[in-house]
This record gives sequence, structure tokens and C-alpha cells, in this order.
Amino acid sequence: MRPSRRLRPSRHQRPSRLRPTGRVGPAALLATVLVGLLGAALLAPAPVAAEDERAAAVVPASAETISVEVPPEEGAPGGYRDVPVAPPTQGAEALRGDARAGRVDGKVRALSKTGPSRDRLDVVITGDGYTAAQQDDFRADARARWQQLTSIEPYKSYRGLMNVWMVQAVSRDSGIDRDRNTDPGNVNDKRTALGAYFWCNGLERLICVNVRAVGRYAAKAPQAELAVVVANSSRYGGAGYFDGLRGLTGIATLSSDNPYSSEIGSHEVGHALGKLADEYWSCGSCGYGSTREAAEPNVTVHGSVAYLRDNSRKWYRWLGETDPTGGTVGVHQGGKYVARGIWRPTENSIMRSLGLGFNLPGQESMINGFYRYAQPVSSNVRGGTRISRTRLIKLRLASLGDLAALQVRWYRNGKEVVAARGRTTLRPSALGVPARGRHTVKVRVADRTGAVRSPRIRANAARTISWTVR
Repeated sequence: MRPSRRLRPSRHQRPSRLRPTGRVGPAALLATVLVGLLGAALLAPAPVAAEDERAAAVVPASAETISVEVPPEEGAPGGYRDVPVAPPTQGAEALRGDARAGRVDGKVRALSKTGPSRDRLDVVITGDGYTAAQQDDFRADARARWQQLTSIEPYKSYRGLMNVWMVQAVSRDSGIDRDRNTDPGNVNDKRTALGAYFWCNGLERLICVNVRAVGRYAAKAPQAELAVVVANSSRYGGAGYFDGLRGLTGIATLSSDNPYSSEIGSHEVGHALGKLADEYWSCGSCGYGSTREAAEPNVTVHGSVAYLRDNSRKWYRWLGETDPTGGTVGVHQGGKYVARGIWRPTENSIMRSLGLGFNLPGQESMINGFYRYAQPVSSNVRGGTRISRTRLIKLRLASLGDLAALQVRWYRNGKEVVAARGRTTLRPSALGVPARGRHTVKVRVADRTGAVRSPRIRANAARTISWTVR
């Protein structure tokens, strides 16, 4: 979708698709790109039985439609629409009789493996509309999108909490369905692995997919919490599937070669992991239709700084702080698709305009989302086991950036051994554990980042591992 002339640019002079002026809504869209590049080792697919079980768990077998986030239209608020779980183009016939494609299809590559899956947020990237001969193109697209998406905080500092897997999906045809300037109706002109197509639900920029096909490919990776589909197209578009799924925090789609793809991806992951609301509105005359507090952490029905501060609500801990998006954290009217009756923390952020980063409350919510799936530390000795006092314990701390601040503390029988602070390798004997009796050794690794002020989120950003020494 071309940038709207009615949308004013951000402070970086980038055309905004998320921020409205007057009565016209932006085109906030709906795509997520998380792709990585730290390795390219070819991995064996998961066992077929496990794949089938996980793929079937994405959506109920009886489901015919699923809700996706869509951009606002002129004169109407944005929100969600029901779209087919299985669109008209199935794509299953694309590989029949093609031996070369059969050898390539379904192969799993680790683009960024930072730790064991049990301790990481695992992202699965698949491509649609890439032939067997175009898989190098897919990897290049994935690499470029990853570098761009992770250039803003808090992704930049916390990509060490993510494993990123690429599952090759080979299509018979190059490109995706209905990639046209005008609505082609129900014309299906491409045979692709995931059945991706533009003009879903009559919206040019809404890219829908066969959700069950995505589930089948995602299940080939060792683990998946977030699935991303990169559609082989330069047209602006995408979608966010975040409701009605089982076993995934979301499925996101985006086009591969549009200059806004990575920024849109950052916005969409804000929904999937940070549980953030859109901070733009699409109806300048509409008001929020409820006095009940909004569920999302970055919008509120209380338009008073004093109320938030005195009642310890929402982002009260950040009030008055200078924000990286400009200005200070306060209450600014408008958000969640309406212009009145609901307030956001800052004048602007990536949840409102492209070309920006997250505001301070948004960063905190994103970090909480990362730690919902990931741990800051792994150990060579499984926690909860019995070990000897001479057993060597090695910790592997997540490799994090400037925003993070990992703190390591060791305890013997519940009392901290101060001399062991910061150590990542030791034997229980070094903590003064006696040769006789039964004792407990514990290590706690906590992220003391200044980007988090909530005690609840701080607790979520820590891991304790303990052992019994006999």
C-alpha cells in the first residue's frame, strides 16, 4: 500500500502508516518479521508424529474462520476481522512430481540459536511464493529483515533471548495470489505452499494464509512460540493472527521487499509479545465506549496524571520521565482506534507511527513479553537434582545488550555467599558446603535492567536454579 498523503511523517520524516491526522486512519499493518542470522547449520526435522500433533494444535480442527488484526479504513475504526482459516489457495499440489523441490521443502535452518529451546523464545520463519530455486532469496530476505527489526530497543538488547528457525516452504510458483493493484475478486493465480494472498476480506494490504499449512511447517522446527510468514512480494502488506490460536503467541505475515516491512514487524510483535494496544485512532469523532479500564498496559480510561500517580495505575512509575521517542511520559488523549475517552503514555511511539521506537512503558512491556518465554540463564547441571560438593556447575548467561543488566547471586542453605557474586563457574565446595550432611545450593540470575520498574516484571525477569548437595 502506498503511503497516504493524509498521514504526516514522524520525526524521522518517514511516511507514517500508523498515525492518523484528522478523521483519516493510518494504515497500521499487521505483520511481524522476526528472522535471524547467527548460524546456518542444517537441522533434522522433528519426528513426523510430533509435527502432526503440534500442527493440529494451532487451530481447532472444526474452525472455519479466525480473527486477524486489520488496519483502519477511511471513516471506520480498525480492529479485527474474521477470515478463513484455510483460504482458497491450498498449495498442497505445488510439489507433486517435483523431486528437487521435495528434497528442499521442509528443511530447517537455524538462523539464530542462542540457547536451549526450553530457555528461549523460539521464532519460526517460513516463506511463501518462493520456488526451490529461490530459497537463497528467502534467506537473504530473512537476513535483511532481522538486521533492521533488531536495530531498535528493546529487540536490540534482548535478541539473545531468541532462537530463530527458518523452515523452507517450497512453492510451485513465484509470488503470491492476487498481488495486483485492483481487487481481482476470487481469482487464484499462484500455487504456493502456504496459500498466501492479498485482498483478504476485500483489503488490498491484508495478507492472509492457510493457518493449518503454517502450523504444519512451523511444527518441523524444534519448538515454536511465534510464527512468521514472509510473502515473496514488494507490495506493502501483512496481517497479525493473535487470537484463536493454540500453542503460539501469534502468526504474522508480511511482504518480503517492501521498505516498511521490518518497522511493521516491530509494531506487530508489540501486539504479540508486549500485549500492547495501538496508540493511533482511525475515527476522529469517535470516543471510547466504556468506562472500564482497558486491558492493555499502554492505554487507560483515566486521563489524569494525578489519578495514575495517586492510585498506582498503569505507567505511573514512568510519569514525568524523558522518553526516547521525545517529550515526557504523561497522558495523551487518543488511542486504540478512537480519538476521545482513552489515553496513551506519550505523544508518539512505534505503536502509533513507523520510524520510531517504543516508549518507556512499551519497552517494559516488551521485556516482560520476552521473559514470558525465555530465561536469562542455563546450566550444565539440571536444577532439582542431587549433586556432589565437587561437581562443577557452569552457567551460561544469555548474551544481552545495553538495556540489560544480569546479576548473579549464589546461596548456601538460603544464605547468600557474597564472595561468589558474579561467578558463572564453581563447585559447591567453593561456597563452603561441608563434606557431611545434606545442603542446598542455589543460584539466582536476575535482570536488573533500568528499563523495568515493576516488581512483578522484575520477578519475571529472573531465574532461580537449586540443587541438593549430599
